[in-house]
Amino acid sequence: ADQVADALKDQGVSSVKVAFDTSSFPGPAFPTEWPSYALNSGYAAPVTGLAINVGKMTDDDYAKRWPDPAARTADVFAERLRERGITVTSVAARSGAAGAQVGVVESAPLGSVVEYMLHESDNTIAEVLTRVLAVHDGRRAVADEAMLSVRAELAELGVDLAGLELYDGAGFSVRNRIPPQVLTGTLRAAALADTTGEIPGWLAEAGLTGTLEGRFISTPGGGVVRAKTGSLTGVTALSGIVFTEQGRPLVFAVLADGMPYGQDQPRAAIDAFVDALAECGCRQ
Repeated sequence: ADQVADALKDQGVSSVKVAFDTSSFPGPAFPTEWPSYALNSGYAAPVTGLAINVGKMTDDDYAKRWPDPAARTADVFAERLRERGITVTSVAARSGAAGAQVGVVESAPLGSVVEYMLHESDNTIAEVLTRVLAVHDGRRAVADEAMLSVRAELAELGVDLAGLELYDGAGFSVRNRIPPQVLTGTLRAAALADTTGEIPGWLAEAGLTGTLEGRFISTPGGGVVRAKTGSLTGVTALSGIVFTEQGRPLVFAVLADGMPYGQDQPRAAIDAFVDALAECGCRQ
């Protein structure tokens, strides 16, 4: 807003219309595979290429989300222009909007976005990342084509995709089928590939960071496990890398389905299993 207001004033322009273009993400903004509770409970926001604070209305972890994050962003931008002395006569969506560039802001590097998503288990960003991947591959930023891009990238890493069925990027779809060997194969391949070797270090660290901050406290896994959680109603999962007592890295994936409501008991069972791996003195 500072850049735009200064540029407009330099040109003697004091009144503008704000148009925002969301055509890169054709929608539907709320994926058809997602359950309604994902939005109602603040677990995810409508998927748009333009948003402020992942579409949250407040800074709470599971805050309510704006029904149209892109429109909300445009409204906030218009308000910032008004605060800087620019009259805004209208705010509207318009595909193919064009004009002279008078201001630009770039996002954080993609690696930093992926790291944040892995640490915080952010469903919306996970979905957005798959749409960005689709655009990068020359596909449309819709769920079906985004999943084709995900599969293509995994295949390029050499991952065996037998049994893998994907319908969304966040993991809400009840039709998703992800065998544990696909998860372990992906972790191992990512760790060994030059282009993705940093990814294991982006996972949450047991007892210290992200969604594992409150787990493995004063247990063998504390500080030696890096993993990604997966927690939905009736589903609990943990996939990552654990270092044994001998310093050997092991990849693991544990998935539990059809569990009763609540995460405490299945998480305790999974953590006990991973703690046992951490205590393993095996070398082979």
